[in-house]
Amino acid sequence: MAFGQIHAQDPNSEEPEPGATITPDPAIAAMFQTNTVQTPLVKSSSVIVYSDGLSVEIEFMATAMTPTSVQLVNQSNTSEVSTLNVSGGKTSTQALTAGKVYNIRATGSNGQPYIIGTVNTRPFVAGEPVVVSEKLYRSLSEYVTPGNQITTLSNYLKQLSGVSQHEKISFLQRYAMNGAVLPASIKGQYPDSYVRHALKERQTEGECICNFVMNQVTVVSPDETGIMDFTIGPKTATSGPNFYNLASFWFRGITAQGPAKFQLLENTGQRAGRNRRTETWTIGNETISDNYVRIGYHLMCLGITELPAECDCEKTIRYDFGYSTKIEARTDVGGTLCVFQQDATARAQDWAVAVVTREKVNNVNDVQILQSGLGVATSTCEGGVPISAIVGALNIGVSVFQLIKSVKTGQINDAASQTKEIVDKVEEVLTPFLEAKDCNAAIVERPLLQGTATITFRPNDPMSFMVISGSSMEVSGLRCWSSRAIINSSFHLAGVVNGGAPNANTPHCCTNYFSNWAWASQSGDANSRKNAINGHLALNSPGGWQTVNGQPNPNGNSLNIPTAIGYAIGVNLPNGQQCEKVIPINNNPR
Repeated sequence: MAFGQIHAQDPNSEEPEPGATITPDPAIAAMFQTNTVQTPLVKSSSVIVYSDGLSVEIEFMATAMTPTSVQLVNQSNTSEVSTLNVSGGKTSTQALTAGKVYNIRATGSNGQPYIIGTVNTRPFVAGEPVVVSEKLYRSLSEYVTPGNQITTLSNYLKQLSGVSQHEKISFLQRYAMNGAVLPASIKGQYPDSYVRHALKERQTEGECICNFVMNQVTVVSPDETGIMDFTIGPKTATSGPNFYNLASFWFRGITAQGPAKFQLLENTGQRAGRNRRTETWTIGNETISDNYVRIGYHLMCLGITELPAECDCEKTIRYDFGYSTKIEARTDVGGTLCVFQQDATARAQDWAVAVVTREKVNNVNDVQILQSGLGVATSTCEGGVPISAIVGALNIGVSVFQLIKSVKTGQINDAASQTKEIVDKVEEVLTPFLEAKDCNAAIVERPLLQGTATITFRPNDPMSFMVISGSSMEVSGLRCWSSRAIINSSFHLAGVVNGGAPNANTPHCCTNYFSNWAWASQSGDANSRKNAINGHLALNSPGGWQTVNGQPNPNGNSLNIPTAIGYAIGVNLPNGQQCEKVIPINNNPR
């Protein structure tokens, strides 16, 4: 009977053979549904010091889930908990104690509590970076772009939209006033006269008033909670290469944290008919990739004359970066009662680029492509159809250009020639790694990026360091097949800014050592990523790190980074190298 059924099948039919069905493995979807937790995201956390106490405000990202309430937990006394209601995407309090660090705790989509940020009420110390939100950081970068200094910094901020009044005052108190206490009588008011007075008082420091401005949260897209997205076919098409039936299905899913990703594309059939089914999925093909990380540095120097030429100096940043991946393409054909032509093809491609750019330059001449890597795994079975062209230097370069363009505050003209320049720079250092197999698993498992870099930059010339990744996948098959493309990857990025003054003639550029970092792993090598950052910070420290993420370092001078995104301040410099900046008293502004 079985023999007769086989010969009764129609080799030209698009329909599945009689009785043929296939069900997607529920474990596949479970891989992406596990840990699918959404949490609120902090936009800014700002503190103002008034003569009668502290004023604290926390804002939340409108693009993420908004909490109805949050808790502030004293890190040094976890029994001290304050519950704050959230309204209009923000909350505030005046009841916190100075000199403490509080965790911001919110409820995730699974009902569990998560720490999503901190509030730091420690006094501002001259030489430390001024930490601001991404919106304010970018606005300050735009302010120092040539042609934009048509008003004072204070007036510029006063008119700035998209940044709360509270964060503006908090920034000015630290940057312009060096942490001086504001009188309670002007609470909530924009401190124009106090800023002018502080700048006059600080003329004793010289012509220049300089402080590092740093992102409050290192920019990671997708956000640090990761995205978990999956889709299972069949599709609604009734014909063509994307037509599926009861004997075939397709699946795609991704979990991503910045450049790191776990990505899967699969299609499978069992006596599914004569149509060849094909699925493709590309991230970062001549568009901005969804997967990148950016850390920025802005040594902002002002004086009474605003942006004086005398503020010039050079500061040095030492970077360590890496991106590793495991790329798999798997194919198989055959099965019970499969007698007609059948084949399968799978391709998985992953790429990554490390790039440094000056933000205010209106061309790409300054852009440094430090490394670029490309891995491609291909598997075909029983003469599977030729795969489409892989994403190459041209596609990668265009994607990188689009990201650079989004970061720069200067207007880029002649986009065609500027794009070609980036494509050429990417191609010059692009290292490909290829692996092909027949009816088996083709695997490329290795670092695509791994290196260090030393970069110098000048005041009022913000720098961004980025690691970006992208991918391209294709699976196809005919009649009885299984085709799967998989990427598991991880990254780290860390920078250390050398402390002290560059030389005896540039005391205005004196800062403490500080570092910031970001890492994520979707491939099981979390410890390797953390160890790479710990090693870089140990090698380039001034003898240790006194604070981490705004609180005293619990490990003493050594550092074992406790978070995937964070920053640390170095121990005090030796006598003679310390930054000397006077904090003015502004109770009676002139």
